[in-house]
Amino acid sequence: MQQLIVLKFILVARIINPPNLNAGIIVDFLLHLTAMGYNSYGTIVAAWYRFDHLMHDITPLEESQSLLLKPAQNIRLDSWDDGLCRMYTGFLGDDLREIYRLFGLTNVADAHGIIRVSTGHTEYKLHAEELFLFFMTRMRKGWSIYDTVNMTFGGYYNRWSYGWSWIVRYLDSRFRNILGHQGLLRFVDQFPEYFQAIEEYVKKPKWHKDDDGNWWWSPGLAYLPYWIFAFIDCSIYRGNVPYSGPDGDVVGAGHKPWYEIMQRAIYTGWKCIHGMKIETVRLPNGISTVFGPVSCRRCDIAYTGRSVHDMSGLNGFLSCIQRGRYHPKYAVLGDGIYGMDFECIRSYYKAHFQPAQMTEYMRVCDAEMKVCRQSIEWGYGKTSNVFSICKDPDNFKLGKQNPVSMFVYIISFIYNALCLIHICLS
Repeated sequence: MQQLIVLKFILVARIINPPNLNAGIIVDFLLHLTAMGYNSYGTIVAAWYRFDHLMHDITPLEESQSLLLKPAQNIRLDSWDDGLCRMYTGFLGDDLREIYRLFGLTNVADAHGIIRVSTGHTEYKLHAEELFLFFMTRMRKGWSIYDTVNMTFGGYYNRWSYGWSWIVRYLDSRFRNILGHQGLLRFVDQFPEYFQAIEEYVKKPKWHKDDDGNWWWSPGLAYLPYWIFAFIDCSIYRGNVPYSGPDGDVVGAGHKPWYEIMQRAIYTGWKCIHGMKIETVRLPNGISTVFGPVSCRRCDIAYTGRSVHDMSGLNGFLSCIQRGRYHPKYAVLGDGIYGMDFECIRSYYKAHFQPAQMTEYMRVCDAEMKVCRQSIEWGYGKTSNVFSICKDPDNFKLGKQNPVSMFVYIISFIYNALCLIHICLS
């Protein structure tokens, strides 16, 4: 077609004068035949597209779109039944609606439920319910933003990337003063009630299993020897080695300049892993307060003044909020590493006495308190089971622009919100 058009222009401009006077007519005839062939070819292609639509139920519009980008689904809370809600988020529809209300996203959205997320030079518009479901789905599944978009929500990846960062930082700032240890101020009047609940539990007769796997019967304690109202523990969430990639795309490239400093900053020789550490106080009502995350390089508690406890100041805080209210003051119970002289932090007898100095009463008391304190470990286990983002290796990349250090904070709020829901319903 292109060659015939060029030849037609040459003849019209009389650049050449062919001896055959019918040359122009011949060129016009060839152009007409070529155009007819092109139209016939286009008709055949369109017919094949329609045939593909009939056989595979794919519309021509969908067929023309990129297969790498799923169209936006515009999902709302009413779009999923309880089965889909449970599959994608781990919660039923009513639980999701209550958590959504507690998040307060409707207060930051406009009259149409739209949240505007700024990128610095433009803004994305996301519906508050869809952004909430995206957040809950990714926390549950542990998927990357790319996979979450492709498998469920659709739309542009960059749009959801900004939306994800926005909601994580929004929740972190909204509930910082509730999830932290300062949240214990809401329960200080209930410390005696929590003490009585723990005492009633340790009074119950039960079977115990020692470290050797042997079972033995305990009639329970006559009274609780510690004035405790909660349990304390530190837990580590594992991370990858930051800045561990090569410094350049050449063969034999060395580590990045900050590699050694960064990897030591979040490394613990006790467990030989990298990660973040949090300090948790768990109340008998199922609610937890959290300090952190901080580098897991920090010890739980230490004489040098460089521990997680020194950063949180929990002992001094508990002593302050109980001053003039309770005497003696109530304390939290920790494992053996908390066996130091603190006014409001207690530990087992074995943390203060040698094995030869331990009496039978001390051993029974430690066993009873150990069984009671296991509830805080159950909380960690439930958190990891409900929110796979905590244990998915793809989310351990602390050196990237991924606010993973806030995950634990937000997860704790969601878990506490669900506990509050069940407390209110009961």
